[in-house]
Amino acid sequence: LVVDWLRQTGQSFAWLTLDESDNDPAHFFAYLLAALQRVYPDLGQTAEAMLQAPQTPHSRPLLTSLINDVNETAHLFVLDDYHVIEQ
Repeated sequence: LVVDWLRQTGQSFAWLTLDESDNDPAHFFAYLLAALQRVYPDLGQTAEAMLQAPQTPHSRPLLTSLINDVNETAHLFVLDDYHVIEQ
């Protein structure tokens, strides 16, 4: 139903299906960024640099960077099965 609605909008959208292994913040953000960049290649450059740093970044700055990028461009994305995420 959601996919049909998104297709009717005519806008591009990213879709990420989650499972229990995505509770690790580094994995979650890496998969989220990859899903977004499949549709919007230039999105999340700062977040990508944070994820590639030798030390795992804190979730808050990483999420803030991604949210700012998404807000500036009004892109659509779906987090399918987000209810399995506990953190």
